[in-house]
Amino acid sequence: MNAVKSTVNLNKYYKEKLEELVRLNLLSSVTEGINLAIENFVKEKNRELYAKQMEEAANDREFMERTLTAQKDFDKIDDEDFGEW
Repeated sequence: MNAVKSTVNLNKYYKEKLEELVRLNLLSSVTEGINLAIENFVKEKNRELYAKQMEEAANDREFMERTLTAQKDFDKIDDEDFGEW
């Protein structure tokens, strides 16, 4: 892991909960818990962003035409006889 040292202010309750998870050996460290939480948060936000972008693309007529044309071209590729390469 490529780490960078950073100073942040944490909610006391959540820091205590992370420390409890470390004491219970469910996390190796508070840092691990924070990194996992950030990783999950970023993944979720990226999924939301992707869904939004796909929704916008579905409403873009020109994009849909280009996509469907490309798909039709790829569908035909199995029917082509290219001979020897």
